[in-house]
Amino acid sequence: MSKTILITDAGHGLGKGIAFGLAKAGHKVIAAAQIWFQVWDLRCEAKEQAIDIEVVKLDIRDYIDQQHALTYDIDILVNNAGIMESGAMIDIPMERVRESFETNVFSHLELTQGFVHKMIKQGHGKVIWISSVAGIFKVPFVGTYCATKHAIEAIAWAMKEELEPYGVKVATINPGAF
Repeated sequence: MSKTILITDAGHGLGKGIAFGLAKAGHKVIAAAQIWFQVWDLRCEAKEQAIDIEVVKLDIRDYIDQQHALTYDIDILVNNAGIMESGAMIDIPMERVRESFETNVFSHLELTQGFVHKMIKQGHGKVIWISSVAGIFKVPFVGTYCATKHAIEAIAWAMKEELEPYGVKVATINPGAF
């Protein structure tokens, strides 16, 4: 059965691969890209490859972009956007640590909360958090990134149990280096 799937940060890399693969499998894909040139590039590439996807601008840290995304009725949300800050924990400026948490954790949680309320009303849905093996293990010199991915793991585990009675499934995917 075909599903409507929104994927954050689908303008490149893993997100683009997920978007194109799911569209080729027959799903309705809403591929969200952070900035306009990614939107245009993704639209052109999808057209060249005859892949039917809808490409939208969604900077998950932008309130207006989030509100626009929440107008869609989706079956599955794939939280893929993220940044990786590296360096020794004692040297990374706190502003960069906060940016990492804002992007990787808080903005996705805010978007997820909006969609999950809609999923509860429809009685089904899925939230997939693209985490990382760094969410399970520690890696020196990427402690900030690991911390955000650990947070995602905790949020996803809690949401899984909280939303199960409402027919909403929650999972993480933990890829290695990509």
